[in-house]
Order: sequence, then structure tokens, then C-alpha cells
Amino acid sequence: MFYWIFNMSITASLAGAVILLVRFIHKIPRRVIAALWCIPALRMLIPFAADSRFSLVGRLIDSCLSAKRVALADGELDFGTVNYVGAAASYDPITYKTHQLHIIFNACTAIWATVVALLLLFVLFSYLHAIKQASSEKVLQDNTYFSAWVSAPAVFGICKPKILLPHFLKNKDNTYILLHERAHIRRKDNLWRLSAIIVACVHWFNPLAWIYLRFFLNDLEQACDETVLAQIGKEKAPEYARALVDFAEQKSLLASAFGGGYLKGRVKNILSYRRVTLLSGITFFTVCAILAAVLLTN
Repeated sequence: MFYWIFNMSITASLAGAVILLVRFIHKIPRRVIAALWCIPALRMLIPFAADSRFSLVGRLIDSCLSAKRVALADGELDFGTVNYVGAAASYDPITYKTHQLHIIFNACTAIWATVVALLLLFVLFSYLHAIKQASSEKVLQDNTYFSAWVSAPAVFGICKPKILLPHFLKNKDNTYILLHERAHIRRKDNLWRLSAIIVACVHWFNPLAWIYLRFFLNDLEQACDETVLAQIGKEKAPEYARALVDFAEQKSLLASAFGGGYLKGRVKNILSYRRVTLLSGITFFTVCAILAAVLLTN
């Protein structure tokens, strides 16, 4: 199992590096960038891909590694994987070139599976604890609560999400904070956040998986900011940015919700926000389609 995962991680690392480069094109909305992170996530989850002569993954990795393509299904549409590690003589079933490699990868599989299980248990218990804490708070209005348990506004839960606000925000204007947290709920960001964390846990041995997770979570926050700005209009962008900065000055160092995540970058993105026109929307869709075609194929 680990042999498959290791090869998938190599492919996903390259795909993520391309998305990281695209991320520095500031004219592309963060909502688009956040969606593009699905590409390396899919490469971390799916061991095979359709063959294409336009594949960027195949061309770049083959130029660095002597990679052998392994056919999984040949027909009108060919599917295959790539033996980047080069330790396997065949894939069905995996047969290693030497007995020593067989022992090494069996041991690696046992270690990998043990760590994945421990990480997923930690994520599960953390999630259940957070839900329990959120459920014990007294309601302020609808699904919004003031809580002594949090130091920053945050959304807890996926099926029945709750907004928790720290007590120091009482008697303050929380309009923009609530708009931001409700946008998280509409966008199902907690589900995407949890899914990304689980993918990183599966590839815990790859430091790039955790780096990409950090960038994704920051892009998720900025994408939420853009959703709010699309609702309130660009003319209110300075007020929204001011609310973000004011909150950052009050929150504790450990807070990482409304005022967290590259504050300077978020403020710059807010102040430079522009509505997506039909032409730019078509352009962004085309860019996404091209990136998916060259990064999701072998």
C-alpha cells in the first residue's frame, strides 16, 4: 500500500508546485485558487490517471526520473500509473525487484498505516470535542453563540454548524464578522477543511503535503473574504478590511479564525478586490480546465 501512496505523493508534489506558482498570479481570485488545490488532492487520492500526450506531470517527472509507465487498463481510453520509485518489477500484484526491497516496503507500509490511524483518531477526537464544546454554549441568535472557550470567531460542525464568538466581542458591531462566518457555512468550508486535513494525514511523510495544506487553508479564508465582498460590494471593502485589522489587534496570539491567516495578504486581497466579469470568468474557467488536463493525466 505504501508503495502506491509514495508514487502518488511524488505526482501530487509536482501538481501542487504548479498550483503554488499559479497562486502568485494575483489577478486570479482566491476562490479560483482554492478550487485548484483539488488537483493535487485528487492526485494524492487516486493512484491512476488517463494517459494524455499533453500531460505536464509525465513530461516534467520523466525528465528528472527514469519513470516507467504501468498500464492498468488499455482500450479506447487508456489508464495507467507510473513507477516513479522504480523498486517494483510488476504492479499486479506488486512484485519488488529484490527481497530486501520487499522487506523495506512491507515495514514502511506498517509504519505508514500506524501513523495514519493515530492521526485520524486525533482528528476525530478533536472534532468531537469541538462539537461537544460548541453544543454546550448558550444561544445568542439562530446558530450564533458567545463562548468563553474560543478566542476568535469560528464555525464548528459540518452538518449543523454553529458560530462561536469570544466574549470580548459583546456590545460590539459584529456585522462583518458574522457575514464572514456565515459565508464559511454557505461555502461548506468546514467540510473542505476537514477533507484537506485527512488527505494531509494520509501523506504525513511528505512535508509538501503540510505546506500545501497551509496554503490551501489561507486561500480558503481569502476566498471567503471574496464571497463577502461580492455580497456587500467593493465600496465597503475598506470597512471590511478595517474590521479585520481591528479584530486582529484584540484577539489572542493563538486565535486563527476571522483575523487569522496572513493578515497582510488578506487585507491586500480585500482592497484590490474586483468583481468577476463574464469575460474574466470564462478566462479563469479555461485556465482551470487546462491545468486539470495537464496535471490530472499521465
